[in-house]
Amino acid sequence: DDSNTKYIGYLAVSKFVAVFETPPKVILQVYRSLLRSHSSVERQNVREAMDLLLPNLRVRLKNPDLELALNYTVTVMEEVEDSLPQMAHLWDTIVRHTQIFEQFRVTITPYLKHAVSQFGSHLHSHPEYRELSVCLAEL
Repeated sequence: DDSNTKYIGYLAVSKFVAVFETPPKVILQVYRSLLRSHSSVERQNVREAMDLLLPNLRVRLKNPDLELALNYTVTVMEEVEDSLPQMAHLWDTIVRHTQIFEQFRVTITPYLKHAVSQFGSHLHSHPEYRELSVCLAEL
């Protein structure tokens, strides 16, 4: 399956980035792709890749590229406001790696408020969304 291969490839590149110096363009491309990935089928590979990649953003990217990556996160937030699965993926990533997004706290706060209301207010929402809503409220 092409989708499975793609996400395993992202996971392999994330492992490479964690260990070796990598060109910023490659890191940014993988980060962008992982941010947009919200397939429930590939969720574990995407989560594992993000868990490897995000802590290394500060190590591997210099300030302009790091800001570009974090600004891209905000751009994706704006684009996915109507897609609960994609919003859940994005906010779950932020919850698991809050220290990386700390400097963008002021920028993401309006989106945070919207996300808490979206995840917590749906009567028939998944327990996972409700749990994420509580984690977001704690931020």
